[in-house]
Amino acid sequence: MGSLRKTVLVAITDPDNRQALQFLEESYTLYYASNMGEAKACLKGPIDLVICGLTFNDSRMFELLGLIKALPFGQIPPAICIRMKPGRLEQNYTLLIEQAIELNGVGEFVNFSSWVHEKGRETAQARLLSKVRGYLDR
Repeated sequence: MGSLRKTVLVAITDPDNRQALQFLEESYTLYYASNMGEAKACLKGPIDLVICGLTFNDSRMFELLGLIKALPFGQIPPAICIRMKPGRLEQNYTLLIEQAIELNGVGEFVNFSSWVHEKGRETAQARLLSKVRGYLDR
């Protein structure tokens, strides 16, 4: 009997950004949500990890993190809050986002866009896959 694949909720609104994470499908079962209703529906089932875009559903990332944190004990998946879009994001703003996510207690911040810019898409994907495995392949 084969083992069940771990499940990842990808809460990212932009289709191009969702496509950039499709490489994770090789190892995990991905469920996609482009709005809060879809995300809530996915969270009713077993989800092992949430990857949430900074600009998810008109910047409702923290609302989604609140829903995750409110799940019953033992059902709270970790979350990776991810910045996918290139562009200038002030270092102070990035630090505030990281701190707010850390205070929420369910996730961490990943600046995927910066990784792609610094090392290229393939290296950025390998780095993200390593982070995901750190949560799911324990």
